[in-house]
Amino acid sequence: MNTMTKLMLGLGLIFLSSCSKTMTFPLVGKVTTIEVVGPPASTFPFKSKVKKIINGSRVSKIVSFVDGHQSGWSSPDYHTMPAAGTTLVFYNGKTERRVFGIGTNFFSAHGKGDWVLKNVSQQEKQKLFGLIGSKN
Repeated sequence: MNTMTKLMLGLGLIFLSSCSKTMTFPLVGKVTTIEVVGPPASTFPFKSKVKKIINGSRVSKIVSFVDGHQSGWSSPDYHTMPAAGTTLVFYNGKTERRVFGIGTNFFSAHGKGDWVLKNVSQQEKQKLFGLIGSKN
């Protein structure tokens, strides 16, 4: 593991350890499309759409995964959220339902007005990347 990776993991743990009360995040609800966005090196910090997932079976599996991670979320006590490298934007038709980020050692989510964080294992991250068809 290189120094930068260790630094990012350490910072992520510090951010997560400063989170306040844990909470349960609401279910995503009906979703028809998921946009996967990520930061291309040439335009960082702006994100660009990587792919759109419209296959009903794949969308359902991804929504089930996210809904299976309802508990253990925390609202951060600090003013700056750690940046997620990959973001999933869930839509029902043209209505945005949820924004869900995948960071170095955390998931982030936005839905009911607040950003929340959840510490996750590399196995959980890789399972989600497998569902969305990404090699990250």
